[in-house]
Order: sequence, then structure tokens, then C-alpha cells
Amino acid sequence: MSDNNKYDVIVIGSGIGGLSCAAILTLAGKRVLILEKDKVPGGCMQTIEKDGWTWNLGVQYLALLSTHVGPLYINEKKILKMITKPPVELNELYLPKKHADELTKHAYQKLDLLDFKEGGQYYLIADKVSMKKYLMREFPGLQAEVEKYWVYIDTIDTYLANLLVLKVLPRFLANLLFPVIMKPLKPLMNRNCDQALEEIFPGTDKGADKLKTILYSYWNFLGLPINTNLALWAIGQNQQMHGIYSPKGGSAAIVDGMINFITKPREGSTTDPGEIRTGKKGEVEKVIVEGFFKTAKGVIMKDGNEFRADVVVSSCGLLPTVGTMVEKKDVSRSIRKALDDHIYVPSIAILRIAFEEGFWRDDLAEHVEPLAYRTMYDKAWTMDEDPTSPDWDPQEVMMLFPRLYSTDKGDTTTKQTAEAIILTDYKK
Repeated sequence: MSDNNKYDVIVIGSGIGGLSCAAILTLAGKRVLILEKDKVPGGCMQTIEKDGWTWNLGVQYLALLSTHVGPLYINEKKILKMITKPPVELNELYLPKKHADELTKHAYQKLDLLDFKEGGQYYLIADKVSMKKYLMREFPGLQAEVEKYWVYIDTIDTYLANLLVLKVLPRFLANLLFPVIMKPLKPLMNRNCDQALEEIFPGTDKGADKLKTILYSYWNFLGLPINTNLALWAIGQNQQMHGIYSPKGGSAAIVDGMINFITKPREGSTTDPGEIRTGKKGEVEKVIVEGFFKTAKGVIMKDGNEFRADVVVSSCGLLPTVGTMVEKKDVSRSIRKALDDHIYVPSIAILRIAFEEGFWRDDLAEHVEPLAYRTMYDKAWTMDEDPTSPDWDPQEVMMLFPRLYSTDKGDTTTKQTAEAIILTDYKK
């Protein structure tokens, strides 16, 4: 085998997980090979274009990119600029100043709650302190309960951030500190989100139902059932309260920037550039597993080529990896059990809308804020039903106007688009 077929790391799959992994490894001086069976890399990060109109395939905005997330958090905005070439430019999502007050100026999404007699419009705010004050202002009779809920997510936020420190410590020291850090988290780790919210906001008095619906609404961004672990739920909420941004040029700008960074020579680097293979040249037939510890050491491609690496990373999903590319004898019993116990979550259907030239006028744009709109026409916790059931019925629709916040501020060109997103039942 030639040295050209030997890499430090092979990454299977070019979605945001695979590309981020490959780009970080490139930054660390590794030579990476990315394998993607689709003709176009990027997975759900692709941006599609037709006749001048553009839509993001899956990504609407990015979270946890604020510069004030705290000393124990990684500054992901800075890292994103380091691993894209040219560096990706970001636009912050926020409510236009003429519609905002001091608490809502960092709002990134508007909620329409139609199932309640009095209805109501509320905001999700990309600032943790402001979101707490906003809920206390809107629900004055539940201020103590909001304070208690914030103690939960603050505790999880703080101690999970501390876990990042363990990654840079020697293993023996990390093993000693892990139980200490996890101790205050254990009571929260053993509780589901729906249980916790029902304990904190029991009944329907003082708007408790409406407040729970607002807090439940975060679940859609996580792709998780509502009865998921409270700690995992809080991670998603905390991320969204630490800055919401949209990449200028759409999500494809991130894909193109990372691929350029990985595959182009870098000034001062002594490592050969990485490579990406797509389409038929990027389709993996089999992962090569060797040794007593059954370690992945390379891949055999469907076109007959063989590539070797010290490390193989699969970022194309558990089912395609262990169900197709890894032989059954090399799959551990615990992974097989995890597959058997797999819980399905809803799929998503997206309707992409293009406005005719001349329809989208500046005066019309004045009435559409650069936010995501969600209409919830039933209580959010009805989403906790089994999406594989024939009786399952989605209970919300989400509207996005991506070009309003993925281009320069104030751009109201005639090539405006919108996306309507609804949940659908899962199909195997």
C-alpha cells in the first residue's frame, strides 16, 4: 500500500459532526481523509439553490456562540473562525430595536400559543439573565417557581462545564475528580424533564400551563422526546441562551470553509493537506477491524480501494456503521443491545417557499422580523407520544425567513425565501 493511502485519521461522513471533527484534527496537525457517499458533502449543512433562491437544508441557526458564556466554556465562535477558510462570518439573530425592550432585544424566536383562551405571543431570548427576568415579568405569580427552575439549569450548566476541565487532566486525576463533580448532578440526572417541570409548576394556576409550554418548546431544537433526561434537556436550553447566530451565506458557507481548511495547504504547517472523496469514490464497503481489542484500522471502499489510518471515526450514524460497515462479529454485545432498545423520534418535513420577484417589498419586510416563528396549536407535552404510532399527530408548525438573517442586515432583495417545518411520524 502506498503512503498516499495512509492517513492519520479517516472520518466517515461529512455532516457537521464529521467535518468539525476533521477540521479540529487538521488544526492539531493530523492528515485526515473524509469519505462521503453523497455527491455533495455537508449532510444537513448543505444550502440548496434554484434560479437565485436559496434555502438551508437543515440548519436554521447556531447556538452557544456568545463571547460571554463563561470562563469554563470553549469559545466556539473563535474556534469556528479558526477552522474555516476563509473564516465564516456570523450574523446575530435579534428582535429589531423598534420592537424590542431591554429584555427582548436578544430574542431569536417568537412563539404563538393558540390553544389557550387568551392566546399570547412570547419570545425565546438568547441571553440567560434576560430570559429569566422576562419570564418573571410575564408571569409575576410564578416568580419563585421560575427562580427554582433556573437553579436547576444553572447547576447543570456550571457542573457540566466543569467536566470539560477533566479532559485536559491526566486520566488518574480525572478519575478521582469525576465523582466529586458528578455528586451534585446525580439528583438531576435521574429526573426527566416533564417530571421536573410538573413538580416546579404544578397545576394550571397563575399561567403555569402556558409557562410550561414555553419551556417545553425548547425540545424541538434538540430532537429529543419531552420525557428525556433533565440534564440533557438543560444542556440544550443553556446553549440557546448563550447566543444565537446565522452564518452569512447560509450553512453552506460553513461546509465550504471547513473543506477548504482541511484540503488546502496551510501556511506554516508541515502536514500534507487532507482529502475528501465523495460519491462512488467515497462509499465505504467495510471497516477493517483488527487485533485482540478489535480496533478499526482502515476501510475498504466499494470501488476496491483500501485506506489505512491509526484512527477511524464514523460520523454517519450508529445504524449505518454497525449495521452495514462493521461485521456482526466485531460489534460488541452492549452496542447490539443499544440498537434493540433504540427509541425513535419524529421526522421533520420541510416546505420550501420562494416569493416571486416584486412580491417582497421593503414595506412588507417591515412586518416580518428576522426571527423564527413557531405556532403551537396544542400544549407542547402532547409531543411526548410515540411518533411510530398511527395515531400520532404533530402539534406545531415553525416558519423561518432565513435570508432575513443570513445576509447583510437590512437586505430585502427580491429573492426572498421561507421555510415551513412540521413534525411527521417516523418511517423506517
